[in-house]
This record gives sequence, structure tokens and C-alpha cells, in this order.
Amino acid sequence: MAKSQFTLLKGLGQAQSIAAVLCREIEKAGGADEDAIALTTPDGEQFLGECARGWMDRRKPKFVPQPPKVVKTLPIRQRFKNTEAAIKAGRYGAGYDSYVSSRSYPLRSGMQEEAELYGLDMSESFDHKPSTAEIVALAEAHGFVRPIYEDALRVGAEHNGEQCQRPFAFLHDPVGLGSVLCLDRWVGGRRLDRRFGGPSNRWGHRLCVFFFRRPPAALPQGEASK
Repeated sequence: MAKSQFTLLKGLGQAQSIAAVLCREIEKAGGADEDAIALTTPDGEQFLGECARGWMDRRKPKFVPQPPKVVKTLPIRQRFKNTEAAIKAGRYGAGYDSYVSSRSYPLRSGMQEEAELYGLDMSESFDHKPSTAEIVALAEAHGFVRPIYEDALRVGAEHNGEQCQRPFAFLHDPVGLGSVLCLDRWVGGRRLDRRFGGPSNRWGHRLCVFFFRRPPAALPQGEASK
């Protein structure tokens, strides 16, 4: 017997088994032959389709969220006179959002200390496109704190080539109408850009690297009051 014929007969046997299970369950529920035959009507086919989709959902491997992975650690050391100086050092050419300026994103006094920034990969942490609020909450649950927008400007200036593989998102407190800064790829180069970063905004978590800070080391007891 040809292999294809054997496979066909085996499939028919399985189909008969499935039909027998359906009929048996209908009988257990108090149904009769006409109730089983009704499964061949459009309403019955629709019901069986819903059952099939539900069954396939149950058979999917259960998603087990993984903690975010630190895939980049970038030190920032340089200080810049103003936002325009940081943008110039970033060598974006025409690849930056002109709204990003000293007027809208001024380099604030005391916000250019030396720091370490941690790029988090969250591609295995969610089974859906997460919101800003979800990403921040997960990062904070693993000991990180939100960056500041100066971090994006300084990373772009000090680490020019780092963003060429994956976009960098800095989920700082939003500016203006809810914008956060991102370092992205651009046609032929790099780009300093803005993205809406409100709490409900969704992110391509398998594409982006999300940058956060570690909280400052706790001061020894009694130092906080000095």
C-alpha cells in the first residue's frame, strides 16, 4: 500500500475517533442524533470553529516571562555647555528632530554627573507589546530607575556607533505633550528623535533596547541630614 494511502486511512480513523467523542459527549449532555447532525449546519460549523480555536489556545506553550537582560552598559562622562553642543558632538547631520533644542530640552544644572546607563532587553519579558508603564514597572521591580532626558543626549554624543544595531529608548519623564527621546537608525545614518512616551504608549519590545539607571547608593546613616 502506498504511503499516501496509508496516511489517508490513518487520518480517516482519527477523524472517526473524533466524531465518536463528539457524539458521546452530546449523548452525555442529553442530546440525540439530530443534535449531532446539527453540527454540520452553519451554526454548528461556527460553534466547532470556536471550539477549535479555544483548543489551539490551550495547546500553546504557556508564556513564562523572563526578567530583563542587561545587554549594554554605557558610561557617560562628558559635560556639555548646552543641548546644541551635545547634538553637534552626536554628529547626526540632518538626522535629528529640530524640536530638540535648549528651549525644549535644556541641559539642566546638576544633571550631567558621571553615570552608568544600562540597556535592557525585554524581548522575552512580555508576550505582547508592552506599555511605557509596564516597561518602567518591570525595570523598577528589578532595581532600576528611570533615566533623564540628558542621558539620551549624552549617550548620543559619547557613544556614536552604539545605536546602529537596535534603537535605544529612554523612558524618562515625558516632556511637553508626552515625548521621550530615542536614538534610532536613519536612512544612511543615525537619528536623534522623539517618540510619544505616555503611560499607555506601546513599544516594540523585541526591537528596542530600553535604557535605565541604577538608583544612587544609599547614604550612610546620618549623612542624609548633613
